[in-house]
Amino acid sequence: MENQRVQSLEIFNINDPQQNRKRNRFLSLQQINAREQFPGYDQTIVGLPATVNVELQVEELGKWVNEPKLSNTRVGQDVKRILSLFDLFSKKSFAEGYSQDGWRSSRKYIKERKFLRDEIARLTMRNDDFYFVAQRVLLPYIAERQDFLEDMIYDENVYAEYGMYLPNSMET
Repeated sequence: MENQRVQSLEIFNINDPQQNRKRNRFLSLQQINAREQFPGYDQTIVGLPATVNVELQVEELGKWVNEPKLSNTRVGQDVKRILSLFDLFSKKSFAEGYSQDGWRSSRKYIKERKFLRDEIARLTMRNDDFYFVAQRVLLPYIAERQDFLEDMIYDENVYAEYGMYLPNSMET
């Protein structure tokens, strides 16, 4: 990363605000790549799992919506749009007998998750500052699972994650 930082000083003129902004984006992308390529990179103690999970990050973004300075920015407006869709799908999912997060893991809501990914891509194309929030928080939050809620067998682990909210009773 130090080499990338030095290289970025040669590529970008940091005295120009636009160039400095591009340099910061370049360095952020390099950090994302390094985290993916080298597990444990950018953690305080290498090897320990990160304590802040995506659910807590989304909850924190929800607090941004109530902060006037943050919610009035372009990124804040885009985050507010996506969080309102999350809320809509949560209410719909709960009304249909799932947990409020059931829409994130149910096969029935594949189209809604695809719609969200398309909406996030559209907002990112319009506002490139939104990219980092989208990549680090929003897209991982709605990532497709390999095990759909409908395919799960009711056991201790499923109960710990979903509680009593399983869509159908499983015949055994």
